[in-house]
Amino acid sequence: MALEAQDNPFPSVLLRETVDPANPSAGDQRLFIDTDHILKLRDSAGVVTEISSTVSAAAHIADTSAAHAASSIGFTPNGSIAATDVQAAIQEVRDEAAGGSVATDSLWDAAGDLAVGSGANTAAKLTMGAEGSALTVMDGVVGWNSATSMPAGPTTGQRVWRSDLAMEFYFDGTRWLSTTLYNAQPTFESLPPHSASTAARIANPSLTLNIWVVSFWSETFVQTTNSGTQYWTITLDATSTVLSTISNTAGALTRESASVGAQISTGASAWITFTVTKVSTPGTAFLPTTFNYRFIGV
Repeated sequence: MALEAQDNPFPSVLLRETVDPANPSAGDQRLFIDTDHILKLRDSAGVVTEISSTVSAAAHIADTSAAHAASSIGFTPNGSIAATDVQAAIQEVRDEAAGGSVATDSLWDAAGDLAVGSGANTAAKLTMGAEGSALTVMDGVVGWNSATSMPAGPTTGQRVWRSDLAMEFYFDGTRWLSTTLYNAQPTFESLPPHSASTAARIANPSLTLNIWVVSFWSETFVQTTNSGTQYWTITLDATSTVLSTISNTAGALTRESASVGAQISTGASAWITFTVTKVSTPGTAFLPTTFNYRFIGV
């Protein structure tokens, strides 16, 4: 046996836990196990450094040969890597971890490419969709919702971007409707306040798409007499939906509204018309009228 311990192999070394051992001489470091069970080094300035993580890593990868030197080692961060000593093994782990780059991965072929999970621990490339489209789930698969026609077999809530119309639609369970809710106000034949029956109209908002009327309402104001026998009505002619001031108080601004939920076809008429009817002898009235609608996709 050699006279100096550093020249002799030891199968194990027993270290006793201690608290704050004395600082070693300048240029030396003292190895100790703290009472928190962590292996540490203390230098001559009293600076303590944890080294358990390094030793733990070495303990997992080191295989001591008969000559008590680290032999060829196998470990698999991304596969099996051989090293001839512990320090080289640790460095190879670092190199392997830093070797890949998402930014330069071969999966990307063009601007806008996305990686989308296609199964357990598996991904596939999804190329960029058309202008204005958005990611959605279609038939259980993530994809771009751009199309020039409506998808077959849609599910309620499914969306599609019609690139040919530059519009987005959603499926309400029965029909495709534009996600945008539009608003329109007809023009009356006579100027308010109205003293006699009249009409209002507006051009159909599309030459090709039918519309789905969601609701219509009027901010009514009857100046003097208004009662159960003397009142005004406003009718959306295409759907026969009627608003009435029959229950309103004269001289009070009152909103009358109705849900419609009906289709108006572009081929039915060039006009969407409203009929204003004076029933008996109510006072003159202000009846500005508005309706909301969505386009029906085909």
